[in-house]
Amino acid sequence: MSKIKRKYGSEKGESEMIKLRIYFDSKKESGNIFFVLALCKKRLDAKSYGVLQNKVLKSKSYADALKNIRKKIDLVDISGEL
Repeated sequence: MSKIKRKYGSEKGESEMIKLRIYFDSKKESGNIFFVLALCKKRLDAKSYGVLQNKVLKSKSYADALKNIRKKIDLVDISGEL
């Protein structure tokens, strides 16, 4: 199951956007890197997504691809593996 939501607020109660959060399960289809990219595409503007997509596609491993995505988006693996 994948969920997308935005986290708002800070320690002082300010209402500024912090980071987009995506939940995925690395042991199921939502853990597929292309599935995760599709979720990112729904929420990012075209330019940001294009840059992110290029970095992910040039990644040498799954873990490296997730690391690149996590620079932009808060990824939460609900299986607890990654």
